[in-house]
Amino acid sequence: GGTSIGSVDVDRYDGTTYKRTDSQYSLKVGITGAGSANSYFRIAQVLVDAYGLRGRTIALSVYVYTATSGRVKIGISDGVGTTYSSAHGGSGWEKLTVTRTIDNSATSITIYAYSVDDLSTPTFETYIDNAMLVIHTSAIDYLPSDKIVAYGQVYRNQATGAIPLDAT
Repeated sequence: GGTSIGSVDVDRYDGTTYKRTDSQYSLKVGITGAGSANSYFRIAQVLVDAYGLRGRTIALSVYVYTATSGRVKIGISDGVGTTYSSAHGGSGWEKLTVTRTIDNSATSITIYAYSVDDLSTPTFETYIDNAMLVIHTSAIDYLPSDKIVAYGQVYRNQATGAIPLDAT
């Protein structure tokens, strides 16, 4: 992380331009004004009970919108190591995916979206939508909670089910 960043605006977006057609909201992250070198943003969710996932493979998919190539990735960290997706290509909505086998000594898991390079440039915007975390060797597309189907095992509050990580 860096020592300073310009203004950061994290908000629920409910317009029509920057959300997926199958979604009511997206998460908007806007950076305005230059920060110091190596400034970045990170949006994270911590799953505090990793014991049941030790030794298992989990997969995360997240739709990300940005117009700048190479600025955003997603990741899964288990406190022992972190696995990252490829960087967003800068061509509007792209599905980023990442998988990780959880270390046998993990006590928590953090999933996140973050900026790859420093945000010392004056303006940067990204939108995050339709995240889906599953216990499986490959990521799947987002399924609204009312349309969840069996696909391996899907993690929700230590039970089989889905975790739709959205801005609602």
